[in-house]
Amino acid sequence: MYCIVLKKLYIFVSHFSSKNISMKKVVTIHLSGKLFQIEEDAYQKLDAALSQIKLNEPKNFDSIETSLADDFTIKIESGQKVITFQMVNEVLRNKGLLNYSNAGQKGKRSYDRLYRNTKDKVLGGVCSGLGEYWGIDPILMRLLFVVLFFGFGTGFLLYIIMWIVIPKAD
Repeated sequence: MYCIVLKKLYIFVSHFSSKNISMKKVVTIHLSGKLFQIEEDAYQKLDAALSQIKLNEPKNFDSIETSLADDFTIKIESGQKVITFQMVNEVLRNKGLLNYSNAGQKGKRSYDRLYRNTKDKVLGGVCSGLGEYWGIDPILMRLLFVVLFFGFGTGFLLYIIMWIVIPKAD
């Protein structure tokens, strides 16, 4: 529990303390026939997601790509000139595609924040969300909660608290 609190505190502090400005490489891409300027790290994330989508959902790929292009167009029209890494994460999260961006990369988080994963849930999605966040198998998290429940008697209470506190992934 202390680990989770410290991790959330670290994310909160690092978010507000990293206001230093640095230059990033920008690339030009065509997405569904539209031209976009995108930061290099954002491009790599989007490219990884689109590659996985193309492999896993070839029939829906064109409609997903068009939908992503429309969302980025809306973001660009709101004043932002370049698509950033945060924008890519936000759009992928809103579309429910954030898991595709890190598929096949062990040990890397697919979420920037801790969420309950309701697509791969047994009860509330807490263990699945923790597994996604730390890049480990959700079954190991479930086993940990079972051990905490039977070994120390705290597993069920901890799970219920986390179910209430951790937001659901969209």
